[in-house]
Amino acid sequence: MLLGELRASFQWGILLITDEGSKDPIPDWTTGADQITGSRSSIVIKIRHEVDGPALVRVWDAEPPSPGAITDERVLTIASGILQISDALVDQAVRVPITTSLVRVKLIRSEPVYASEIDIVVEMESGPHDLAR
Repeated sequence: MLLGELRASFQWGILLITDEGSKDPIPDWTTGADQITGSRSSIVIKIRHEVDGPALVRVWDAEPPSPGAITDERVLTIASGILQISDALVDQAVRVPITTSLVRVKLIRSEPVYASEIDIVVEMESGPHDLAR
């Protein structure tokens, strides 16, 4: 089921997936070529920059109807109970209520670099997991 959708022009070319209550700084990129970075409570993805046009982000609770290849998968700690998907300044955001503090997030990107569409599949976790992924 579709949980939310964000069609936006991303001024900084950055998509944040994070715990709404997190005060952690946005993680640094290991190299300039990296497309994804993150921390225990966030994932940061380079997405199509606004000068190239808007991008579309959809949030699902199961695999999307037209699934693509999963490009990344991580487990996040969401202590606030709200998973926030937004641009870098949180001017545009979708907020998804979460029923557990651990969430497995799968990313499906339309392109490997600066994707114009990203599907985010959110799965609630219920047991101990390696959060260092």
